[in-house]
Amino acid sequence: MGLKSKWIHLICTVATGSRRVRLLLTPIVALSYFLFASLFVIFSFLTDTLFGFPGLLPPSISTVLSVPVIFLGLLLVFWSVLQFIRVRGTPVPFNPPPELVTSGPYAYIRNPMLSGLFILLFGLGLAFGSVSLFLSSRPFSSSSTQ
Repeated sequence: MGLKSKWIHLICTVATGSRRVRLLLTPIVALSYFLFASLFVIFSFLTDTLFGFPGLLPPSISTVLSVPVIFLGLLLVFWSVLQFIRVRGTPVPFNPPPELVTSGPYAYIRNPMLSGLFILLFGLGLAFGSVSLFLSSRPFSSSSTQ
């Protein structure tokens, strides 16, 4: 059994198991998601420094462009989470909602939380002039069709 199969089996086992275990793992998985995104930003900044990438735009222009993009990304993430709260569930795979969420941004976007995160990272790349963060947060046409 490969790593992917083991991971899927673990998620399925926990998600269909004890509510107590799911409630215990929910904040841990949510925190790991936040830490992974934070490490991604830090790694991008280190990559920029290591390779000596120049800034993207002058700071005044970066700020004007990045603030609405960051706001849009945060808005999409929080709106998505709010939809899970409304059906008394969580977006964490270990503790799925009791019903399929199809309202709010889920009516228009397949994975709005992930889209919101990429928009947020794109805005942070603009704000801090990070070339690697800016480029890595752009969606690629080949990966979006799969």
